[in-house]
Amino acid sequence: MSDNRIAVIDVETTGLSPWRNDRLVEIAIVVISPDGQVCTEYETLVNPNRNLGPSRIHQISAQDVLRAPLFADVAVVI
Repeated sequence: MSDNRIAVIDVETTGLSPWRNDRLVEIAIVVISPDGQVCTEYETLVNPNRNLGPSRIHQISAQDVLRAPLFADVAVVI
């Protein structure tokens, strides 16, 4: 059972509806072992190629994601 790890994923988005073209703007992944030790971490902003939506919620600005990778580039890494 010691090989069973858990991935905890957190995302920030431009909104809550993919049908309205809402997109990912940040993703963070932490992999932990069964005893709670952090095995690996990954975090990146993502350029959604659109308006960021309600920045007051996620506190991410257009300037923050200007040079961030696109989702297609991030999905290859993950």
